[in-house]
Amino acid sequence: MSPEVIGLVAGAFTTFASIPQILQALRTRSMKDVSLLTLCMLAFGVTLWLYYGYAIRSRPVVVWNLVSLCLYLTQVGLKIVTGERGPVDVRRALRSP
Repeated sequence: MSPEVIGLVAGAFTTFASIPQILQALRTRSMKDVSLLTLCMLAFGVTLWLYYGYAIRSRPVVVWNLVSLCLYLTQVGLKIVTGERGPVDVRRALRSP
C-alpha cells in the first residue's frame, strides 16, 4: 500500500473522530463539558499541520487538515454559542441576530 493511501486513510479516521462530538452537542444542545481552550489549541495545531502539508506538497496532509480545521471551528462556534450556561437551543441561537 502506498504512503499516500495510508495517509488518506489515517487522515479520514483522525478527522472524522470529531464528528461524534458535534452530533452529541447538537443532540444535547450543550457544549458545557467541552474545553474551549482545548478546541482552540487543536484548531491552531491543525492550522500548522495544514501549512506544513502545503509546504511539503502533501495532498493527504492538506486535505484532511483542512477538513479537520472546519470541524474544529464548528465546535468552537458551538461552544461560543452555547457558552457555559448549559443546554440551550443551538438552532434557535444560530438563527438569532
